[in-house]
Amino acid sequence: MARVLSEAIRAKMRGRRGPHGAKVVRRNLYDARRAASMTQSDVGARIEKTGAHYGKFELGRVDLSAREALTLCDLFGLTIQQLFDQ
Repeated sequence: MARVLSEAIRAKMRGRRGPHGAKVVRRNLYDARRAASMTQSDVGARIEKTGAHYGKFELGRVDLSAREALTLCDLFGLTIQQLFDQ
């Protein structure tokens, strides 16, 4: 299941490159984190990463794994669909 989801996430990211692409996911992560009044370090601790590593998700320097995407969705109260939609 995780492998299928991971492939779906990668496919969604590939299909979302460009002006509306991965920027949408990065912006949704940023907005959700800010709405939750959390720092990057707070989020990093929750997903067992450093704040700097989580920050790389928001900057698009590191791709999300399926597990990380699901954990972040749980943390922020989002669905996978909400994470990828504008």
